[in-house]
Amino acid sequence: MRDKLPNIPNYIIDHVLSDSGGSAIVYWGVDQRSGYPVAIKKPRLNDKDALIRLRMEATHQLYLSQSNNPNMTRLLDYVEKNGEGYLVMEYVEGTPLDVYMKKLGKPMPDDFAIPVFLQMLDAVDYVHQCGYLHKDIKPGNFILRNDMIVKLLDMGVSTRMNYKDTMVSGTPS
Repeated sequence: MRDKLPNIPNYIIDHVLSDSGGSAIVYWGVDQRSGYPVAIKKPRLNDKDALIRLRMEATHQLYLSQSNNPNMTRLLDYVEKNGEGYLVMEYVEGTPLDVYMKKLGKPMPDDFAIPVFLQMLDAVDYVHQCGYLHKDIKPGNFILRNDMIVKLLDMGVSTRMNYKDTMVSGTPS
């Protein structure tokens, strides 16, 4: 398996973190310069359109990474090698909220759920204040760290807001 892992400059990729996402695989690696763990996202498809979308995601994530918002995952690097693109993000150790809720097997108690939900709202509000729409808000795109900090992940289908984007038509389902 190790010989099938990507090889990109300055990073040692150790294993797959997530292979269940629709459009990308996320690897766990180490930045050789700093020694810090990183999450490295690679699109499943290796075509021109996937690379363009990844570049756009990198641009959005870089802009959102400029602050020290505690609920945003930071972009550390963007690498292109042999026509393939990689987003290098801070590695966030914790549990995705969908996994956490499933393991809990019952509704979260209010004294736990309210602070978690408020952090989720803070992250989404920050994205909107920066002029972006995330467009894929779901429990699986939030990770709960062991210190109870919630981090928003995956800006893959985000877009810049404009007046047309903010219009709502029909009944939300």
